[in-house]
Amino acid sequence: SGWCRSCLLYISLHLTDEHTPPILWYHGEDMRLHPYLMGPLVVATPFSNETPRLTDGNLQTAWASADSPGEHWIELSFPIPTRVQRIVLHWPEWRQHYRCSCHYRIEARRNGSWAEIIAVPDNPERPWTVHDIPATELEALRIVQAAGGGFPKHPDRLWVAQVEVY
Repeated sequence: SGWCRSCLLYISLHLTDEHTPPILWYHGEDMRLHPYLMGPLVVATPFSNETPRLTDGNLQTAWASADSPGEHWIELSFPIPTRVQRIVLHWPEWRQHYRCSCHYRIEARRNGSWAEIIAVPDNPERPWTVHDIPATELEALRIVQAAGGGFPKHPDRLWVAQVEVY
């Protein structure tokens, strides 16, 4: 990556091959595809299944899983056990609809074991979903979208604009 001095454009390379798919970039209130948009870089794949930042803090951009059958999840690991009492999921807006997951669960890891703490069988379309739980120390959180539990037009895609944990 680097700067193009003559055009004041930031250039970043993403090499692809038969094992590395191209990155799709979405931006703006209609979440239109902009394959030329490269910043800020928020990429979890193909080079790693982990990223220090899932999203860029801008509610106009979003992270999306692969559009494939099966469960999809986001895992937030904390460096030390952390007291959590509220989880807020911000859903991206695309083409005048909030692409919220309809069927998902939230799991917590305590003492190395995962346990479901919230089950959402029928989440309505809305810009965000707030979950309050009794204050609990956790090592990690996982938002798991059930197979086919995404937005009706994209049931096999988990799409998230931001995750807040308090």
